[in-house]
Amino acid sequence: LEDEESRLSRYLDSSSEKELKAVVQHELILQTAKELVEMATGAHSMFVNKRYEELKLMYRIFRREPSMLPHVISVMEPYIEQRCSAIVEDQQMIDNPPTYTERVLELKNEVDNMVATCFESDTGFQKGRNKGLEAVLNKDTRCAKYLALFSDLQLKKGLKGRNEDEVQVLVNQVVGLFAHLKDKDIFLDIYKS
Repeated sequence: LEDEESRLSRYLDSSSEKELKAVVQHELILQTAKELVEMATGAHSMFVNKRYEELKLMYRIFRREPSMLPHVISVMEPYIEQRCSAIVEDQQMIDNPPTYTERVLELKNEVDNMVATCFESDTGFQKGRNKGLEAVLNKDTRCAKYLALFSDLQLKKGLKGRNEDEVQVLVNQVVGLFAHLKDKDIFLDIYKS
């Protein structure tokens, strides 16, 4: 696109710039975007292999034509659901509530950073991230229960020896995950007991 803009400024009259940019964007982005997202090395592969620089580049190109961004979001949501399900449905994790909660917090932190870094915290990608996480975390009350137990454990024992910044990071992570839960009342009931 930058090459086409350069040619435009050198060889053509500036009055035709707007129309030509629209045509070039249409041809280079609209005609190939869906194929780029869906191909074997497309967006899904980029998410799985954590190719964040490539996702960032895809976002920068596609945001020129915002109607293309939902294609990437529609790949990101199931990817996040699958990653979250791998933790939530793992019997070893279920049998160990603190580890379960730590892994969910790590995943939430990872996808938050991915959305911020690759997609400049675009609201569409934030909503997609939230839908992906909430679809899995709210299937049952386990996450709310385990988050309450984890919070209690951290407040009683886990925060000793941590500096103020580490405590603040942990509290922010717990609150961030809590915001995604529908079963907040269950969290409160478990935490109170």
